[in-house]
Amino acid sequence: MKCRFCGHILDSALVSSDPPPDVLAAINSNANSALTMGIIGLVICGPVLGSMAISSGNKALHALDNYPLFLGGPRGKAKAGVILGWLDWILLILAVISNAARH
Repeated sequence: MKCRFCGHILDSALVSSDPPPDVLAAINSNANSALTMGIIGLVICGPVLGSMAISSGNKALHALDNYPLFLGGPRGKAKAGVILGWLDWILLILAVISNAARH
């Protein structure tokens, strides 16, 4: 556990711990899924795949937050997947507004 206000680690077990291999594999899987769905969502099924990318990316990021001193891992892929997921939604909204402006 860590303080949500200052970030101080309250649980001494977390200070030196890395995620177990099975947890790290799940985090990698979620980060890879988020990135893949975010990229594919730019081309097809934007809101559906974008929502899934946001969900998978956030799941990976929250799991990584349980190991605050673990510097490795797929944090960048997870963040990129979340960003691409939101971009999928933004592009859909812009397309709807553009289409409405034409009529």
